[in-house]
Amino acid sequence: MEMLDHQGICYESMGASGGSDKKFPAVVVPTDFESSVTLAQSRCLLRENVIVLEHLVDLPRILMSLSGHDEASADRFEPFLNAEEAKIVRSLQSAMSRLGLPLTVKWFWPGGANACCVLTHDVDWLAYSPFHRAILGGSLGPASLMRLLIGGIRGRNYGCNVPFAVQLEKRRNLKSTFLFKTDYPDGTDSAQKSVSFLRREGFEIALHASRSAHAEGASLKGELDEFRRKFGADTAGVRHHILKFEAPTTWLLETEARMQYDSTFAFNEFFGFRGELCFPYRPFDQTRLPILELPLSFMDWTALHRGQRGMKFRGALEEVKRIVDKYHGVLVVNFHNTYLNRETFPDVVDAYEWLLDETVRNDYWVTTARDCAAWWTFRSVSGPEVRMEDDNVPTESVGRLMMAEVTAEGYKVSHNEDARVERTV
Repeated sequence: MEMLDHQGICYESMGASGGSDKKFPAVVVPTDFESSVTLAQSRCLLRENVIVLEHLVDLPRILMSLSGHDEASADRFEPFLNAEEAKIVRSLQSAMSRLGLPLTVKWFWPGGANACCVLTHDVDWLAYSPFHRAILGGSLGPASLMRLLIGGIRGRNYGCNVPFAVQLEKRRNLKSTFLFKTDYPDGTDSAQKSVSFLRREGFEIALHASRSAHAEGASLKGELDEFRRKFGADTAGVRHHILKFEAPTTWLLETEARMQYDSTFAFNEFFGFRGELCFPYRPFDQTRLPILELPLSFMDWTALHRGQRGMKFRGALEEVKRIVDKYHGVLVVNFHNTYLNRETFPDVVDAYEWLLDETVRNDYWVTTARDCAAWWTFRSVSGPEVRMEDDNVPTESVGRLMMAEVTAEGYKVSHNEDARVERTV
């Protein structure tokens, strides 16, 4: 069900179909149990349209990835689960074709967008020394270093940069998510001012948990309470500092705290998709959990830590984006406010501006973490028969649900409904 939801395939449980005489064009069963296959064949219009997943994809590895237990540390540019899901789509397309029918699926993103980019900024610090080794280890020339020296002597702060990040995004009519800790060495006054500024500009504020909240429920509750008290707002999601995570404990704690999304499950020192998937997904413990994971796949600190500066920095970002393009997935990036300063990290700023321009040019839906999570949940519970404009429809439009036909070449958007559907998030 999780994989079918990712691909926008509309399905029904045979057990909930309301009668044993109902027939389906194709039936999917997970394993080759004789009783399951026999039942599936009795309910399928064609016996050969019964698809046994264990013969088609690697179910144990898929479950391991969705449960967060595949811990091989390395760059992961090729998401295994996306490739496995493509096999399922092709198999269903063939089954429908045998009946002379198209396979029509829900499109991935609002308005027929090619893919999604979620812009996030971890606010680890609100002050930063111009003499930090990350700056001195860059490619700044003598004149630039001299200007930093003078600025540092005069007490200039090179670390906040929140207004500059907002300026870069608003210039392109984009918005992002800023994740704040509940405690800063220089006090909370500057953090509160930044939060107030971001709220006025319409940006999302979320929690950057920085203690033991990834492993202890009391710690997570304490940080959430402190976040509300200091910033006067709730948070829809969380990312843990230094990407601290314990699967499935962290997801279970976040679920208990009624959070909508997490965006932590990634490798601190590697690029790509730790969960082997470039879609938002609901992770597993014994069952599917309600928390939604937004898979972080590129972080600026990772490139800086590995000494990948200049075009090498952008090259890693381009590689991740190439995979997202291929699967119409989600590109979740983390550019710390600390590094978005043209005087100290010009290559980081250049790469970020390149990303903003490229995603707009490539018809991405560029959005906040909260809105991405809300859309993905809305899409998963919405069927193809949406309620159209009439006197009983809620006035709030929550997005356009588009349909696409799977072709041999890929997806072809073939049907568009302006859906006004009740918000179920």
